[in-house]
Amino acid sequence: MAVLVLSGALPFASAAQQAGSRLQTPSKASVIAPPSQRLLPGQSFDFILRFDLPPHGYDAGSRILCKFLLVSPKLSEAQPDGNQRESSQWTDLVNDDATYPLTLPVTHFMLPGTWRLTEVTVVGGAQHPIPVQENVTFEVGEPPPPRASVIWDRSQILEDGERFDFELRLETVPQGYDAGEIHFRFEMIKPDSQKGQPSPDGYLSVYEGRAPLINGQSTYKLSVPLPLAAIPQVGPFSIGKWKLVEVTLGQLVQMPVLIQDDVTFEVHAPVIVLHVQAPESVRAGQLFAFKVSVDRYPKDRYCLPTLSVVFSQRSPSGQPGANFHLEAGPLQLVPGQPSYGISVPLASDLPGGPWQGELRLAPPLMHMSLQGLCRPLDFEGDRRFEFNVEPAADLVTPTSVAVTVNPSQIQLLRAEADKLRAKAALLEQKLGSEDPAANRVLLQKSLQEALADLDKTEETYKKQGWDRASARAVNTFFDDIRFDYGEALKALADHSARGAQAGPRLEIVSEALGGPSPRLNPASQAVLASILHNAKAYDVVASSSSMTFNLEVFSEPEGATVSYRLRGGESHALDHETDWRIENLPRAVYLITFRKEGYEPKEDVPFDAINSTSPSILVRLERKHGAR
Repeated sequence: MAVLVLSGALPFASAAQQAGSRLQTPSKASVIAPPSQRLLPGQSFDFILRFDLPPHGYDAGSRILCKFLLVSPKLSEAQPDGNQRESSQWTDLVNDDATYPLTLPVTHFMLPGTWRLTEVTVVGGAQHPIPVQENVTFEVGEPPPPRASVIWDRSQILEDGERFDFELRLETVPQGYDAGEIHFRFEMIKPDSQKGQPSPDGYLSVYEGRAPLINGQSTYKLSVPLPLAAIPQVGPFSIGKWKLVEVTLGQLVQMPVLIQDDVTFEVHAPVIVLHVQAPESVRAGQLFAFKVSVDRYPKDRYCLPTLSVVFSQRSPSGQPGANFHLEAGPLQLVPGQPSYGISVPLASDLPGGPWQGELRLAPPLMHMSLQGLCRPLDFEGDRRFEFNVEPAADLVTPTSVAVTVNPSQIQLLRAEADKLRAKAALLEQKLGSEDPAANRVLLQKSLQEALADLDKTEETYKKQGWDRASARAVNTFFDDIRFDYGEALKALADHSARGAQAGPRLEIVSEALGGPSPRLNPASQAVLASILHNAKAYDVVASSSSMTFNLEVFSEPEGATVSYRLRGGESHALDHETDWRIENLPRAVYLITFRKEGYEPKEDVPFDAINSTSPSILVRLERKHGAR
């Protein structure tokens, strides 16, 4: 027999009783419930509690607690921690109401077996036990194992940086779970010859994932992300076939889910596809220029390789010869760049005949620490290409020469570059005056001093060693710096001039001084930029030990004519169509024009040999309207 306990909000007497009201407490209760009810998790036990006398005089907030206990467990073995052997249901006590319909939810944490109503308690104040005559029980059955189906792309072949998506559909809508989870596990299926052997160090052979389990939701979109090989905290997936081997659901206790589908996906090595466009023949003593196009990059941008090309003579059998090997590179591949122009100067006495080039890949230059993490790539496309070398008719006298810089000149330029950077930093600090006229005088004086220092540096440089062959390159280099100072003087003379007159020099100010100050007007920024560009020019020549450089010019499509000029100078036509190399150009800023029949011209495209990180320029031409 269960006992019902009632209590008011105050000990021994309610507020109503203290005010003179009569407190009426039921003397017994009965329960109406279906007999021998067998329930499963997600269902509920419904019953009606009925008092012989309606309670009266209890304060608002009094409640009735019905407690059920597991009196006869169905399973004899030890139950997992966290499962319930007791369950309670609350309801509010209402004065003058003798009947209370109640519902006890059956959850997945209630152990299978016989449950009995053992106590009903009203929380608050004195407790009044009330006999319940009926033996109120119900059975909790063991739920059948859940079943599910899986929807997925049955032909998925993945590589690092991609993910395997699948959809789990439970046949029975989950109920009675609070903050539960779905767990799933994939394993790599090893061939019979490899079973029992460990996976390579750092490579995963098991993946476990989880997702929230939501009451009332039967469909779940899940995924297996394949990490990048360059993230050592996770590790890449082993190459091969992976299979879904286990799915469970629950909260504290996970129940296995029956999966009828054979859910698998393939993990392949990352793929790179390269193709080569090269002329069929080239004459010894000339530049052998060709293009390597990347039709497909690996997803893992951290592990993009370097590209080298090894050239060798071909023997009569078609195999590489043993002598006269040439090599180009290594060249670091960049994410998203569609092609790379490569050129190799051929010696005039290079043997003629059939040659071949072989593309080779190596770990990235910028991340040598990744050599043990980046997995080998599957290389597809043109691994080798062939061409013919025609003997040189005679030796050709060059029309330009490379101009090198001696150690004393290098020391001079580095010292002057340090002075210019210090001058720019001090000038920016002094430009704090709110007097425009004072700032103008300061800027003009700084430019005049910089021009005077430029003249002295050029004179000292020439005294330390030069000749007629290098005169053109040296003069062009210093004159181009003077051109920048002239542009700064123009900007200073007209404060209303747009900041665009300063051109790309503002980036130098930002880099050297930590970002352009918002209090500086365009004229002030132009002056600072010209001084810092002067310093950068000295640094580039000193670090490369050369006044000249070779410029690779590319166009898409190829076959465009090229002309180039210095700012304020005359235009010079290149005697070869793109793609090509202009050799031994003095370091300066150039304006380059590309023309091709049927395409819109690209005129005066700037190339700054001081600021550019790569000695190449690529222009994409657009077809004229109506042209074929």
